[in-house]
Amino acid sequence: MKKNIYIVIIFFLSSIFSYGQELTSIGVAHLKSDFSLPKVIDTQVKGKIKRALSLNGLSDAKQPSLVLVPEIMIVSENMLYGVPAYFEVEYDIVFYLQSLYGNNSFDSYTYSVKGKGRNKNNAIAKSMKKVRLNTPKFSQFLQKAQKKAIAYYEKKLPYIIQKANTAINVKEYDKALFILSDVPESIPSYSSQVLPLIEKAYQMYAKNNADAILQKAKALWAANKSDINAYRVAELIATIPTGTQAYQEAKTLIEDLENHTTDKEKLNEKIRLQKINQGHKERMAYIAAAKEVGIAYGKNSSNTNKIILWK
Repeated sequence: MKKNIYIVIIFFLSSIFSYGQELTSIGVAHLKSDFSLPKVIDTQVKGKIKRALSLNGLSDAKQPSLVLVPEIMIVSENMLYGVPAYFEVEYDIVFYLQSLYGNNSFDSYTYSVKGKGRNKNNAIAKSMKKVRLNTPKFSQFLQKAQKKAIAYYEKKLPYIIQKANTAINVKEYDKALFILSDVPESIPSYSSQVLPLIEKAYQMYAKNNADAILQKAKALWAANKSDINAYRVAELIATIPTGTQAYQEAKTLIEDLENHTTDKEKLNEKIRLQKINQGHKERMAYIAAAKEVGIAYGKNSSNTNKIILWK
């Protein structure tokens, strides 16, 4: 039965990512600069990028492998005195297509701007209206950068797979998921090579995590067998992934909770509601959950880019 469930999951996920090969998603990062910028300028740039991505048939990914990172660089700035005085600034906005955590930059596009205003930030904000990304040149940059990224990952895939397998072999499942989450879903070999390994690593991670939750639940219940504690233990048990051995073993603990609880209906309702939520996550966000584990690992690593994405 379990084998049949895994076959269904693999088929479902493969259908998702075969579609992903036709439509590449790109994340959008916050505007980088070496000086303080008001949020309105950052928001202006985000809007322009998202519109450009949409016009080029691309979506803004929430858990991306590839990210468009804008950076503003001042070329010259001058205060021109008069009545009234005004500020003149010349700057470049450079758009980099990068991997989120892999420290790789695949291509860049530079847009040069001149502006005037009451101060530097006002001059930038006013002149930002001139920036146009819905142009053939920007479209060519996106296409070229994507091709470079896909070619890079396809070439590096044997090495990436080897690194992920090494992490799995030493039970560093979160590290393996981090390594694999760096690979764009649009590369040709994603469904056949990357996706099955993500599934394998996540199943092992889930099993380890499930065992830890079960042990915690058992210890919590052994320490205090009151009604209130029973509800806490029930909520904890309900977070155990359903496809694991720990989930089967937890049924015995649930029976013990019921035997020591006066309000069995309330107890079962807590388990039911929590399990509905957990089941929804498992069905609808299997790979998303796997990527979250990898991303969490990446955020805590000192060897990764610290790119801040728009949420």
